[in-house]
Amino acid sequence: MLMKIGEISRKLGITTRTLRYYEQLKLIQPDKKTRSGYRYYDSEKITAIRRIRELQNVGLSLQEIRNVIGLYTQPSKKIEAKRVLLRYIQDHLDEVNRKIEVLETMRRELQRQKKITQVRLKKIAEEKNK
Repeated sequence: MLMKIGEISRKLGITTRTLRYYEQLKLIQPDKKTRSGYRYYDSEKITAIRRIRELQNVGLSLQEIRNVIGLYTQPSKKIEAKRVLLRYIQDHLDEVNRKIEVLETMRRELQRQKKITQVRLKKIAEEKNK
């Protein structure tokens, strides 16, 4: 069953403008386009759009996603596509881990500064009450 772009937009919670942008980037193509410009997509395309959104949500750029999708469209390149996708995912995971390390270091330093400040505040309050 084919669905209009507006139906897909509502169903997936994304704008028709985003879907047209994906089309412009050649991430997806409508299965049918009428003379009046209506775009129709099948369930396979809806699955592809969901996958694009999932990959975006974990940090992949549209260019990275496009590279992977470009390989998937070639049956002989599916293994390569999975390897490329895995490399992108690993790169993003490594970046997230680096950021977590920085944030953990920052948290430790903030906790240390908090303790120092609390001790100093207590000391000032005690001296004032003497």
